[in-house]
Amino acid sequence: MYGRTRVISIALICAVLIASIVFVAPMVFAADSMEQGTTSSVTVSTIVDITLSKVPIAWGTLSPSTENNLALADQENPATLKVESDTNVKVDIYIKGTDWSDGAGHTLSVSYCHYDNDNIAGGAGWATLLTSYATGPNQGYWENVMPGTFENSYWFINIPTGQWTATYTNNIYFKAVKDNTQP
Repeated sequence: MYGRTRVISIALICAVLIASIVFVAPMVFAADSMEQGTTSSVTVSTIVDITLSKVPIAWGTLSPSTENNLALADQENPATLKVESDTNVKVDIYIKGTDWSDGAGHTLSVSYCHYDNDNIAGGAGWATLLTSYATGPNQGYWENVMPGTFENSYWFINIPTGQWTATYTNNIYFKAVKDNTQP
């Protein structure tokens, strides 16, 4: 009986050893290193940065009944817009303005003002200043402008017959938006 118990004990010990080698050892000693992976993501926000220089736009003293009066070169014409290098998208640039006013009730319509990019009255880049930006995407005065780019705008004004004598002021706005975006 002693022999049979001893055989069972040895068999039991062997079974435990085999089980530990088969089930425990691979988890502990299977590899020298282990690597697992995961995905990650980051969203970079849009940066649009512009600088307007060579302003204000000024015409000096003009007479009624004159057209296409170019803003004075010594008064910073052309106005220059730079799309700064920290901008990280192509941009479309829109322009709008307000009516001129002398503060005493006399006005000059914004539609008497024109701008272009080639300093030629009525040239290919000729545009009339409006009181609102274009209503849809990809309708900017300049389209797909890259960071670091300079754009010049030359300014013209008509003074209609009978315009009240005064000094008139208005505001002109430049807006840059990510390409294919509505202003």
